[in-house]
Amino acid sequence: MRYILLAILFITVTWNTYSQVSNSKVVRIANATTSFSDPLSEGSLVIDLETDKCYLILQGVAGTNSLTDLTVNTDYKELTSLSELSVSNLTVDTLTADSVSLNALNYNDTYYDDFLVNPFTVKSSNTTTTDFRGVPVLTFPNNLDSEAFFTAQVPHSYKEGTDLKFHLHVVYSDTTDRDSVNWTFEYAWANINQAFPDVGSITKNTAPSGTTDYNTIASIGTLDGTGKRISSILICTLRRNTGVDTYDGNVYVLSIDFHMEIDAPGSSEVLTK
Repeated sequence: MRYILLAILFITVTWNTYSQVSNSKVVRIANATTSFSDPLSEGSLVIDLETDKCYLILQGVAGTNSLTDLTVNTDYKELTSLSELSVSNLTVDTLTADSVSLNALNYNDTYYDDFLVNPFTVKSSNTTTTDFRGVPVLTFPNNLDSEAFFTAQVPHSYKEGTDLKFHLHVVYSDTTDRDSVNWTFEYAWANINQAFPDVGSITKNTAPSGTTDYNTIASIGTLDGTGKRISSILICTLRRNTGVDTYDGNVYVLSIDFHMEIDAPGSSEVLTK
């Protein structure tokens, strides 16, 4: 498969004890005997398309040179991990290559994403559907205790061992009533090849914003992610307790979501990070 990559024209690189170098390049070569088209400064990167290897230039070389003309560990060094490289101040152009690999891509900063359950896929008890903007939506009525049952799989981008934040996107039918809806969320969460634990339970009150047809976040609670891994499974029940809550309207549930922290676009293996 052919990939279109971004060539870094201005780059700052740090490798072990070597000093930071600016105005460096990323260049591609067909193989180790290919001459560089231009002189390369210290800190430039060379991608060998024949071997899919990446090299860091340790001192400036002439444009007439090739890798075979240079001395390894003196003129250049093979990079085997992104942890050896620190990059900043990027300006990009287009580079065509078959493939380039520097181990797994992981995020240094904290990023979040949703993984969601489509309300149309849940099983339910005493819930109804209501036409909202021309679409029938899952509805928790004001006169019956009602439940929705669903399962969810944690995505491969999940940062293992971190907590999940369970929430709903809802519309409250009566915006003049500012009383609270009482929810109970029950769940069991297990990794692959592990037994499901006893059911955990979170009870939370949420209230309308007062704005008609408002897309409202109803935050239910936090699930402890200690020891949890990608592809783990959640078995869940969401219940509206009308015998407890004081809200007289119906609640339209548009989306059922878990916020999660992510540390990679996916996993490097099928079932493990």
